[in-house]
Amino acid sequence: MFMQWLNENSGAISAITGIITVFVWLFYAQLLYANYSRQTRPKLIVNRSAGKNLDSHCLISNMSSEAIYMTSVIGVVGVDEKTYVSDITDSLQGTQGSKDDSGISTFQGPISAGGYYLFSKFRNIISFVLDNDVKEQDKDGISCEEVDYIEIRVVAVYGSENKPVGFYRQFNLGKSGAETLLIPDTFTTLRMPRRKEQKWVKTWLSQIEPQE
Repeated sequence: MFMQWLNENSGAISAITGIITVFVWLFYAQLLYANYSRQTRPKLIVNRSAGKNLDSHCLISNMSSEAIYMTSVIGVVGVDEKTYVSDITDSLQGTQGSKDDSGISTFQGPISAGGYYLFSKFRNIISFVLDNDVKEQDKDGISCEEVDYIEIRVVAVYGSENKPVGFYRQFNLGKSGAETLLIPDTFTTLRMPRRKEQKWVKTWLSQIEPQE
């Protein structure tokens, strides 16, 4: 009885089996593509190193599968309702920076896969941004402890991509007794949305251009 039913409906069964097979292959193809996309996606992590307070260092690690070339590192400091912005790429000492022919410490250059750059202390970065804000706002008397947050932005070029990519992470300042701590605003470093990435990168770079 069952065999007779199979013989009578063999065409329909074959069609259904073919459709199921196609869906299975599409599912596996999607998994392979997602895995490939994840492996080839650029990823930087901006974090604190050697502590969680203002004297901890800013650490930028390349967690991508290929080298990534940093073109600009930008510091953004928020105090009350004001925002201060400065290019810190070639301005602050760090143990992993390279030196160009003029002897200036710079963090512009490639980071190998799994490599990192160790910037200056967050305290020094905040002070530098306040002193060198391109808008030359009034910031006399502002101490690091009065700052609301600091955001580190990185503009980089990855692999064979011709367009720059942007990463950012904000750290809020909070009190723990007499100590001022850096509290990450997000669990990890964020990358700009792809559709708005180029617009945001241009905005970032325009903010550090000298004001005329």
